[in-house]
Amino acid sequence: MPAGSPQPVPQHRPWRLLRAPLVLPAVIYASAALAQVDVNRAVADVNAQMRANNVQLLYRRADIYLGAGDVAHAIADYAEILRAQPDDLKAHYRLALAYRVKGDFTAAIGEYDRIIAQAPQEADAYTGRGFAESATKARGKAMEDFGKAIALMPDDAVAYFNRAEVMRELGYQTAALRDYDKAITIDARSAPFFVGRGKVYAARRDDAKALSDFNEAIRLEDKASAPYRARGKLRLAQGDTAAAIADFSQAIRRDRTDVEALLNRAMARIRGGATEKALYDVTDALRYAPLDANLYVVRAVAKLRLGWTLAARDDAARALVLRPGLASAESVQLAATQAIERQAQAATTAPPAR
Repeated sequence: MPAGSPQPVPQHRPWRLLRAPLVLPAVIYASAALAQVDVNRAVADVNAQMRANNVQLLYRRADIYLGAGDVAHAIADYAEILRAQPDDLKAHYRLALAYRVKGDFTAAIGEYDRIIAQAPQEADAYTGRGFAESATKARGKAMEDFGKAIALMPDDAVAYFNRAEVMRELGYQTAALRDYDKAITIDARSAPFFVGRGKVYAARRDDAKALSDFNEAIRLEDKASAPYRARGKLRLAQGDTAAAIADFSQAIRRDRTDVEALLNRAMARIRGGATEKALYDVTDALRYAPLDANLYVVRAVAKLRLGWTLAARDDAARALVLRPGLASAESVQLAATQAIERQAQAATTAPPAR
């Protein structure tokens, strides 16, 4: 190990909160079955027992809030714990996670910085900071932090996976495959590991290996949308439109808010001639991602196919407002404008009605 690198130390904590891939799981804590409890009643029960500076009850209440998606109250409670116990690593970890759920990755990085300053042997802190850095596109720093986590904990499958995800995004396919392979060797029960590796195989046009990995991910985690979405994209690239639509539909059944699956099913439906159904998909997706320029581009394509040229041009223009210079939007806008001009010319040269 290079001089100055963190030395491996055993880490077995019941409250390790960072064993999550780049995409956070929908249920962060299972301890209170929060998706099924009356959150207000649970909070009221804690409040009834609350005494000043009761850290244990503050933890309970904060975890209830975070599990229920009330990030603001969770952050407030974790911050109160830290005012009472500034060196409480568990509170720093959970506050960092709350910031990640909120999408405030800069604040999360700050919390991980505090953990590392206090306890530089904390592998989880490097993994968490790497996650947050990935989200802020600081990929070089992220890979460095995942490497530090691996140095501290050589059997950390999630750190290998997270580093592989970053390298895949950067186009380092061979290096990414090595890390995916290592993650799968350590833990062959994690569906996201197979999805990530399958994406690399798909990018390399090794369709057989990609399909095998996506199928394994579905076997491991049939209730997740991501494996079906990934397999659908592979099948769409192969030209099997019907199979692609079936996979995207399975993904959407598992997660109605899966914008990427809705977008891809819309594109598959346009390719298959079901253009009006594609419009329904895009409209549904826009409920969840109203600022996604790609959705307006696909809707513009669908409208252009249906002959709604003015509406198509308007959607392409909206996409360009959201993402100036987006080539696909410019192309559709040009096509719609040309179609409008042809329609106008045809109207002026048409013989008068008798």
